[in-house]
Amino acid sequence: MGIVGSGSTKGYAYIEEPGELVNQLDSYKYKGKSTDIGYKKIEENWYIYFGY
Repeated sequence: MGIVGSGSTKGYAYIEEPGELVNQLDSYKYKGKSTDIGYKKIEENWYIYFGY
């Protein structure tokens, strides 16, 4: 038997070049990519992220 992960993740990240920036993480939709993550800026280089 193997492990299959699915669902979503949310957290904080310190990064210099984020992926897609969004205004509302609660309305962020899955777009079918394996690394589908949206970022909302909260301070310089600090972001809240939401991913599938």
